[in-house]
Amino acid sequence: MSENDQRLLAIANSAAYRRGTEVLEAGFESNRDFSYRWRTDGKKIAVLYIPDYLDKAPDRVLLEFVEAAIDHIQGRETALGGEYMRYTTSDGFIQEKRPVFLKRSRNLARTDTGKVRNIYDAVQRLLDGGLLTPDDLDDTYFTWTSAPNYTRLGYCQQMFRVVAVSSVLDDVSIPEYVFDFVVYHECLHLRQGYRPFNRHPHDPEFHRQEKLYPMYREAEAYLKKIPLMRKGGHPRKG
Repeated sequence: MSENDQRLLAIANSAAYRRGTEVLEAGFESNRDFSYRWRTDGKKIAVLYIPDYLDKAPDRVLLEFVEAAIDHIQGRETALGGEYMRYTTSDGFIQEKRPVFLKRSRNLARTDTGKVRNIYDAVQRLLDGGLLTPDDLDDTYFTWTSAPNYTRLGYCQQMFRVVAVSSVLDDVSIPEYVFDFVVYHECLHLRQGYRPFNRHPHDPEFHRQEKLYPMYREAEAYLKKIPLMRKGGHPRKG
């Protein structure tokens, strides 16, 4: 066990003791998304591995994360402390760890310029239309996917402020309003901000804002047709 893993284990057990349990093994592990892994053995937590994005975090930040993780494991309400949130939303953390996330994400083209479309053109139209503000987009990394995804047309990693758009939409046969709507949807997740342990990102307020899009119903209807493109051809109009 490395010295850093030993540090984490000691911190984890200080949190576990106050919750009537014990952590037998803890460490940092590499993963793309900001997820953690655990296994219980009776009332004890046999294994607790947290993302290595936090390997340089101060003790207090680790403590707040582990406390929330153990609460989640034990089925209690989870809430992360202020030190953790300040650390993980800081410019320094994002700038250091976002390249790691991008490197681990295999299906990202790492460019906002597609064959026929540029994601920033959609962003500018949304800004001009008053649907987005510059604050929504501060320090955001936009990219196309490398391979087309017909079922997940957009993705937002809120912690690292990365928005990915499926290359399926990089096609002039797809109406511009559909492309813009997908970008708008993902940017609304940016507006929500990083919300750890949030199981309901599409809450009523999100849907209220989503429906402000002028062609919301038309875009939603068209998006339902896109999975059919995988079988050949383009969706029929009407």
